[in-house]
Amino acid sequence: MHHHNHRNLAMAITILGTLAPREASAMSPCGGVQVSALPITTLTWDTINGQPSYRLQIAANANFQWPDLTEVSLDGFYFQIGLQFGTHYYWRLSAGDGVNWGPYGAACDFFTTAGSTAPTGTPNQYSPTDGQAGLGGGAYVSWSSVGAAATYALQYATNASFTGATNLPLTVTATSLSGLASGQTYYWRVRGENGFGGGPWSTTRTFYTTTVATTISSKVFLQGPLVVGTTTLMSDGLRAGGWLPSGEPYSAMGYTLLDNSGASISSAVLATTGNNAPVDWILLEARNGNAPQTVVRRWALLVQRDGDIMMPNGSVPSLEFPMNPVRLGIRHRNHLGICAAGNTAVNGTPITMDFTNAFVSLYGTNATTPVGTALRALWAGDCSGDGTVKYTGAGNDRDRILTVVGGTTPNSTVIGYRLDDVNLDGVTKYTGTSNDRDPVLTTVGSTTPNTVRVQQFP
Repeated sequence: MHHHNHRNLAMAITILGTLAPREASAMSPCGGVQVSALPITTLTWDTINGQPSYRLQIAANANFQWPDLTEVSLDGFYFQIGLQFGTHYYWRLSAGDGVNWGPYGAACDFFTTAGSTAPTGTPNQYSPTDGQAGLGGGAYVSWSSVGAAATYALQYATNASFTGATNLPLTVTATSLSGLASGQTYYWRVRGENGFGGGPWSTTRTFYTTTVATTISSKVFLQGPLVVGTTTLMSDGLRAGGWLPSGEPYSAMGYTLLDNSGASISSAVLATTGNNAPVDWILLEARNGNAPQTVVRRWALLVQRDGDIMMPNGSVPSLEFPMNPVRLGIRHRNHLGICAAGNTAVNGTPITMDFTNAFVSLYGTNATTPVGTALRALWAGDCSGDGTVKYTGAGNDRDRILTVVGGTTPNSTVIGYRLDDVNLDGVTKYTGTSNDRDPVLTTVGSTTPNTVRVQQFP
């Protein structure tokens, strides 16, 4: 049972000493005494001054051989290590300076009692955290020790009833699982056991493995840059004016869980004109399919003039989702985000998600603005990035535009890549043609200027 940083299995040992001697001799318990099943037993050894580093070996055989050997390095005077009930143990010490070590001193031995009942405690599960996603093909599983447990039973399965579960008998409180299926929900639990039976199971926890790469063909329209007179093209004014940043802006805005943080546009994509020209950066969001209020991963991607979503290098997105299924959503820095109403299976089979299609169900009410009879776009005007669009009242988006151009000079303009540039033409304007104030009013409703338009997310 070679395991560093071992945790108490059935009976803990406290090692007491002052400074490590160059030759450390075990003293107590010794001579084959029986150690009662108390929570703590003390090991003592001689304390001739020396270097404060030790090596401790404790084994269930007199030859100190694997697999029944635990070996630990100690820089200090206290250590806990798990023991089993009903076992004959041998232990010995070596001392040194952390690089050079003296010989092991003479060994001592003792017996532990057999115990009298099955474990009564329930292990606390440490890792993975419940619902943890994106674990790849393996998972490090750990839990707390339980008094009177000689061993532990770990169960994991792909169903909550543990039908066909894998059962692992372990003498340690952690193990690494490997060979797990891609895009799978796993359920796991653990309990302590000894010769008298098994204790109560821990709570059932879940974790998710990463899917194989899944190609996603997706579309979205942003209301702000939609070209007047067409329902199928957006303006690429940011790119044409040289304002579109080559690096993704969302990390700097505080968005976490970004899988491709620091992504940048290729020069070939920035030079692209026509329908496939980049309009702006957007976020594709994957939410927990079983708890869609929880975001598990985001990607900074680009939207083209015709609505197609592409990787920063211009290719169709091929993504490894942290779990299967997911709830897909879209965010943009000054438009209201959206989320699908249903889950999407991401298991390597190419998928399509057309957020411009008015017949694809979205979460919430009036999550998008209609475009023609069968299309839709994200609501424009969230200049503050707070998930709402307001034309009047405290913290409204109209005032932000006015403040930028100057409250006493409303006809002025400001250029650049800005949150208050609602129509994404690289110019923030409060009055005149192509101004950024009118889209805010349009979003809340020109006849109901006091309305607040709220982003629709689970």
